[in-house]
Amino acid sequence: MSSPVDALHPSYILDHLVKVVLPEKCESSSVVADYYKNELADPDSAIAQCQSFLPDWVVELSATGKLREPESLSDHITLDFPDHGVIYVLVLIVDDEPWFYAGQARDGEKRLASCHENPVYRRNIPCFLYYLWERASAVYCCLPVSDVALTPGPIMNILEQWFCLMFLSLQPMDLQQQLSGETLRQIPASKMQRGINVRDPLAQPFGFRDYPSKNVAFRYSSEPHKLAYFAWRKTAAPEPRVEQLLRGDLYTGKITTSYDKGESLVYFGGCQFAVSDFFLGRIMPDTLRVHCDLLPAGEKHPHTIIGGMYSPAKYDDPARRLGIRLSALQAADGEETWIWHRFWYHDLDIWIPKMNRLVDWLERRNLNEARPRRFYPDSREKSPRGLFTRHPVDFKNKDSDEWKDFITFKELEKWNSWHA
Repeated sequence: MSSPVDALHPSYILDHLVKVVLPEKCESSSVVADYYKNELADPDSAIAQCQSFLPDWVVELSATGKLREPESLSDHITLDFPDHGVIYVLVLIVDDEPWFYAGQARDGEKRLASCHENPVYRRNIPCFLYYLWERASAVYCCLPVSDVALTPGPIMNILEQWFCLMFLSLQPMDLQQQLSGETLRQIPASKMQRGINVRDPLAQPFGFRDYPSKNVAFRYSSEPHKLAYFAWRKTAAPEPRVEQLLRGDLYTGKITTSYDKGESLVYFGGCQFAVSDFFLGRIMPDTLRVHCDLLPAGEKHPHTIIGGMYSPAKYDDPARRLGIRLSALQAADGEETWIWHRFWYHDLDIWIPKMNRLVDWLERRNLNEARPRRFYPDSREKSPRGLFTRHPVDFKNKDSDEWKDFITFKELEKWNSWHA
């Protein structure tokens, strides 16, 4: 029988996570089980790897019952974010109560400084974390794990899940399912309500089909901030509509940081567009406009969103008619500045079919209808998650419907190397 102290010890929680929770999560999906196959086969090795990253101060504070006390964590607050792998814990003080969020990043500086601490980024992501952030009297960051050897993968996911359980940063239902009964008996019910994470870190590489998540029922929560967030979220700005983009209205969608440093992403029409942080950094964010300037059939836009050797005139790609203009007022002098979005030279095999699909969306065409050189999303495919069609002009029999047959990205690359 475990003693009360043992059940709250980090090692006890980790042992239960790896030997009980992880196998249960893998039972319903062979994809998840295959991803964590090494950890399932040798749980003791996985536990040892995770424990090797754990700092002494986490164990010491846990042993004294002060791990989730802001005053005790104050000695471990950091303002210096490294550019290697980290597990971080955010402490938000809202109405004099601490809330907790645990996360992972392969590049701590990018994730924490460029994303979490960037008010423009936060404003465009209507998640629960950023909702509370704007209402917090203070936000602190601790880096319990910071190591160049820490890279994305199963161990990093288990580490993040472990810290979510230690800091009770998951939602009550998840905590009840993933902490042992002995541990739960020692945690006051009120402490179970102040977690901010809404999805298991173990689910990092998977979609909802392979790693289902129960609906986070904030609508029925007894916690006032979760109820308020549910009501606020219903009024959050949707993705820009076709009419807004064709008119060049103010951009109402989200902006997120790209994996490539120096770029951010804007989203519409099921696509993402990289925009230079140099441009975004010198404008008034609330004045950003996106204009999809679509010319009539048969014309080519002088600032076309596609081009190059993979879009010769023989294909008459619809996206040749499209130019995407981003404009805003400069923060320095209030003068208008603008850029025309340029196509991605390194990704034309994917980019052109996606932009042709975007034109279909702007023209309100049926996106499921087969058309030449189009991208069709399919979650069963790996990156990119979709399939492609070819063009009839590349077939000997121009009247054949062979071009409608869906092919994979690798098949498309090979096809284009011969025909485009």
